[in-house]
Amino acid sequence: MKYIKSFLWIFLILLCLFENGLYVLCASFGDKYKVNTIIEFSLIPTMGIDDIYILSGQIYNKTCATEKYIFASNKLRNTLERFVIPEI
Repeated sequence: MKYIKSFLWIFLILLCLFENGLYVLCASFGDKYKVNTIIEFSLIPTMGIDDIYILSGQIYNKTCATEKYIFASNKLRNTLERFVIPEI
């Protein structure tokens, strides 16, 4: 999983709520269409962007988050992948 600080998002694909965080799977256009960007928002005390993650595959259609992991369904490979959320 690649971690970046800034990115251009095109549209929202899926939302996942875990504890006080909101994980948003987004699609983007660049060299080619990709659905592999997850934006983590904090909800408490105020809403804001905490982290942005770029998953290693190209197209994901479902995601879920836990305290330590992001699980994502890779649409092209038809697999469920697990990514470690880096500790800050």
